[in-house]
Amino acid sequence: MPTTYELHWKSIPMGAIQSFSDWYCPYLGQGVYLWVLATTGGNGGNYVGYGVGKSDDIGKRWWEHLRDLETYYLPTDLKAFLQAPIAELNRNAVAKNLAERKEIAQAIVNNTWFCWAEVTCPREHLIENVEYVLQEALKQYVGITVDGMIGDAGARYTPTSALAIRNHFGREPLQFPRKRPVLPRTIGFTPWDGLRI
Repeated sequence: MPTTYELHWKSIPMGAIQSFSDWYCPYLGQGVYLWVLATTGGNGGNYVGYGVGKSDDIGKRWWEHLRDLETYYLPTDLKAFLQAPIAELNRNAVAKNLAERKEIAQAIVNNTWFCWAEVTCPREHLIENVEYVLQEALKQYVGITVDGMIGDAGARYTPTSALAIRNHFGREPLQFPRKRPVLPRTIGFTPWDGLRI
């Protein structure tokens, strides 16, 4: 029997703590997080997941991302990224040290939701198990083809035992009528058989 995780996802605008002092970061527990872009293209836009990570202190990691975003790889064409982020990632249209990096980073923050779910892992598992499976599922789900664009869990740790993830979503941007949610509702992984979504 696989180890089963029930992830109850919450979401908040990425920049919600930007106006606080540098020392402030909310305590959101240990778990995994997801970046979701409110896109500007096609039928009024959509919500697209484009990054997965994990942390023993999710609130602190959120704050660190806000602080350091402009030093990461950023899209070279902001307008195209805001319309279709996955297409831009698949083109590998990113770079560091762009002249407009502050403006690009702020525009991404303004259009991104920070989503998180607390995870309590049994002794035989690591939180990296859950992170890896979520990253691989998101890559399949939205069609990311370029390695390393949404996190490097596979490079750090690959699960050696079976697990299942059940995603429970609240309101927008994680779950909304007439469109599919930003992650599969159920994900299964076995070391000998790979991923099933």
